[in-house]
Amino acid sequence: MGTWWIKDSRAVKPLISALKAGDLEIVAGAYSYFIELGEPGTEEILIKALNIYGTKEMALDFFNCGNDKLKNAAEKWAKEHGYQIFTMGSRGGPIWGIIREFEEY
Repeated sequence: MGTWWIKDSRAVKPLISALKAGDLEIVAGAYSYFIELGEPGTEEILIKALNIYGTKEMALDFFNCGNDKLKNAAEKWAKEHGYQIFTMGSRGGPIWGIIREFEEY
């Protein structure tokens, strides 16, 4: 399920700071937000977070978010962990860059 509406805007600044600092534990915990933020160049830190803190759900969200780099990383992670993942059209997971797309309107 997506997180692009953070109810307390005070959370945004610490999340961005954690991303910039490379805090993989925080990035992994808030990966849905970072996917929906869709900042170009953040894929590598998201992939590192997947590789260290990944779960099946996280891999599925990466696979289906619409970002090819994250999809490829999810496929690799799943294969290394003995899982298969598939496209889930109506699953409702995070979508790459939806926050920026919404804010442009």
